[in-house]
Amino acid sequence: MADFPEFILFTLICAAIATLSVLGGVAFRRTSRLRDALAIAEERIRYLEDALNDIIAQGVSPAAPQRTPAPIPAPITDPVAPPARAAFAPAAQPQAQAYPREPWLAKIEKAIASNWLVWIGGGFIALAIVFILRFAIDEGWFGPPAQLAGAYLLGAGLIAGAEYMRRRPPADAASQLRNLPAILSAAGLFALFAATYAGNANFFLIPTALAFVLLALCALAAIMLSLRYGPWLAALGLGGGYLAPALVPFDNPAPAALFGYVLALTAAALAIIKLRRWRGFVWLAAGGALVWGVAWLLFATPGGEAEAAFYLVALAGIGIVFGWGEAGVLPAWRDIWRFRTEWNESVFAAHALFASSAIVLLLLSVQTGAPLIAAAILALCALTAVIASVREGFSLMPLGAAAIAIVSILLWPVTQTGAPAYIGALMQLDGALGFVFSGGGWLMMARNQRAGYGAVLAALGPIAVVAATHETAPLLLPGVRWAVAALILAGINAFALERLARGMPVDDRGSGPVAAFTLGAAAALTFAVYFAMHDSGLWLSAALAILIPIMAHLDLRFKLPALRGAIATITAVVTWRLIFGFEALNHPLNPTPFFNQLIPGYALPALCLWGAGWLYRRGGMKADTRLVELLEVTALIVAVAGISYEARHLATGGNLRAPGASLIEIGLDASAWLALVIGLAVRFGPEPRRVIFYAEGLLAIAAGALLLVFAGLTLNPWWGEIPSLAPGWPIFNALLITYGAPAALLAIYAIIKRRQDFGVRAEIAGAAATVLAFVNITLEIRRSFHGPDMAGEPILQWEAWSYTAAWTVFAGVLLALGLMRHKPSLRYASLAVLLAAIIKAFGFDMSALTGVLRALSYLGLGATIIAVALIYQRYVFPRAAKTVS
Repeated sequence: MADFPEFILFTLICAAIATLSVLGGVAFRRTSRLRDALAIAEERIRYLEDALNDIIAQGVSPAAPQRTPAPIPAPITDPVAPPARAAFAPAAQPQAQAYPREPWLAKIEKAIASNWLVWIGGGFIALAIVFILRFAIDEGWFGPPAQLAGAYLLGAGLIAGAEYMRRRPPADAASQLRNLPAILSAAGLFALFAATYAGNANFFLIPTALAFVLLALCALAAIMLSLRYGPWLAALGLGGGYLAPALVPFDNPAPAALFGYVLALTAAALAIIKLRRWRGFVWLAAGGALVWGVAWLLFATPGGEAEAAFYLVALAGIGIVFGWGEAGVLPAWRDIWRFRTEWNESVFAAHALFASSAIVLLLLSVQTGAPLIAAAILALCALTAVIASVREGFSLMPLGAAAIAIVSILLWPVTQTGAPAYIGALMQLDGALGFVFSGGGWLMMARNQRAGYGAVLAALGPIAVVAATHETAPLLLPGVRWAVAALILAGINAFALERLARGMPVDDRGSGPVAAFTLGAAAALTFAVYFAMHDSGLWLSAALAILIPIMAHLDLRFKLPALRGAIATITAVVTWRLIFGFEALNHPLNPTPFFNQLIPGYALPALCLWGAGWLYRRGGMKADTRLVELLEVTALIVAVAGISYEARHLATGGNLRAPGASLIEIGLDASAWLALVIGLAVRFGPEPRRVIFYAEGLLAIAAGALLLVFAGLTLNPWWGEIPSLAPGWPIFNALLITYGAPAALLAIYAIIKRRQDFGVRAEIAGAAATVLAFVNITLEIRRSFHGPDMAGEPILQWEAWSYTAAWTVFAGVLLALGLMRHKPSLRYASLAVLLAAIIKAFGFDMSALTGVLRALSYLGLGATIIAVALIYQRYVFPRAAKTVS
């Protein structure tokens, strides 16, 4: 920075260029207007000439009706889009002679002469000023004091010139010169800001304290001048004001001074917002306050928690003060998203500052966990609850403060031993928050027109505190005590629910307070079960799932629709634990097949979910409603997961964490899924509900994909990438489980779907069954020659002939089944298998034979082919002919 004394030079250059740019812009606009006005005048003259020539050419007859010429178009004031020639053509004279358009070279000439030359001249003037000042500095004419003085004089002169231009505006009120005072004033303030910064940071002529004061005064001047010249000066002043502590930093800044300055500047911003209704400045004020809170958190030395806590609570407080008189009544919760656009500027600023304060408090609590920060969070919650009971427009603030408090408890810092830091402060905070949420919520209900917001705070706030504290310090109290505390809260919410719903019409029980206390009671009961069985593994999911049909029954019995939200939440929790949380892998299981914790852990939740859906359908709710479909889909997903875990448990001897997958496990999974598919198809018939229809198809596709990827490609014992063994006895071995059983199940499914007139599904299932049966026969022959480890061994001669013979027999079986059941698809499959056998025999098997054996082979192959042809002639083609006739 040694050669940076010309900083002020660049400031002067920027100010000069800005001024010249404004003048050039004004000249450009004025010449553009003159050019457009001239074009309009030329158009009018041409129109009058055309009309006069037309009248003279036709002549004026006394008997002829006089034609009223079309009115002359009014002047067009928009210079951006010049009027087209057709706009001036007489409506009743389409035969008027068109005039030649202006050449494009003439347009370029006009543009250069009237516009570009103005900019070029202004640019040369700016460059001349730059060169003159550069020469003066190089020659040593102006030292740093002179540069600073010149910059201050230039800034003051520009501001004075702006005031002069404001008091003596140009005669043309519509001219762009009306913006010149604001631009000159902004340029002058920028020069003052830049001169002060350079005098402190580069020239070292202005002390830090004085520089800070000067920057603050410049910011205040910009804010005051914005009342005269518009919002851009306010933006400049606020931006410079918020940057001032960073531009002239102190060695050991005092937190009280820094936060006091930011509070004062934010109050000035709120005053401007309230006076001028400049909504965009809300983001600037809230952002500046938030940035300084985060900056102090990241870069300040330890200490100053008291000042930071006071600053953050005061920040929310001044926002509430400025928005106090304009906070109206909030709408119902379902309309709150639309209502956000209807907030006036002051109320919007109050909520923005509250959000900034809450975010910084959360970050401070996560980093330090200091008791003073906990006290600030508690104070913010209490303040917003009291304010919301008096001013209904602030009813969202207590809910936001409660959310920040709950998250701060969940993210409370821990010590090196893993225990929560400042455990005493944490417990005091939790207890006080419970009373604040409950008391504040009831106070809001008593004095607020929208009692639902207070009911949410009173019903859900305390149980949320208990749940968050349990997650942060689960070993602080025994699980039974946590459960008892949750049961007490459930009882309190149930009592409040009974008092609110007593005498209330059934149709009104979906109102805010009733819904809030219904959800509070359900949430407290759910957490009581969770606390009591936190370490019970899969039994916890089962216990939570039992609550679902109970809540469905209570909803239908007492008409409490809010319970449906609780049901959806518990359903999501159970699904997350069992599916995405891999709960079965987190706890040891009994190695006994089938009779282990997987039955209550998955079968019972699936039954509970399905039963809740059945209760709602029986109670009159349509099957295609979202809640019923959610319950049924979740029940099917949990059932499939349980089946898959049972298959793995059976295949691995109870070790669900065993690495990799085996051929038997793949076969068990696919067979179980297909069995469930068949059960759904049989149970719900040809017209299933939408969920059942799609679930059945997707599960069948998943089973097919599983077999294709793993049994067909990856783990195939002969040609797979990772060949698997095929243990067991002849025929009754892993191959039968993996290929034979799914083939049989797919065949059964194809028969069922064909009877239900689902032809596409039936054909796909039948083709998949045929392919699996073919692969099973082939691999069984391979295993009979090479044993369970069949990969990598060469094909023996008799083994090759065995494949051909088995394929031929399989083709005959398919043909017989096709003839008996009158299914062309089976005949087609038979022909495909037979052709494969013929090609293999002719191309590979017989090439190794000679003499009599080769002749006998050809004879047997030909006889087989002829026999098949005769069968087709005898049983297939005559039937086809009769059908055609």
